[in-house]
Amino acid sequence: MRHLNDAQDKVRKSDRALLSGKARRYIKGHKYVLLSHRENLTADGRQSLKALLAANKRLNTAYLLKESFGQLWDYKSEAWARKFFENWKASLK
Repeated sequence: MRHLNDAQDKVRKSDRALLSGKARRYIKGHKYVLLSHRENLTADGRQSLKALLAANKRLNTAYLLKESFGQLWDYKSEAWARKFFENWKASLK
């Protein structure tokens, strides 16, 4: 999960570098909102996350991939976990 958080942060930083003014400041202030799990956020945090992800497609994709990977730990069977991982890995393309 640490590597996924790092990759997501790289996407955030690269997108921030392409922007200027108000849009750049908006992305810059939301690092920890992106790193947190949605269920651990306050109502304001959830609204900020929703607005940020709606405004930035690449960041939305990175966030969804990171969050969906967490399902891997819910599998009891190694075979199902491997199948999930292979499908998740294919979705990276």
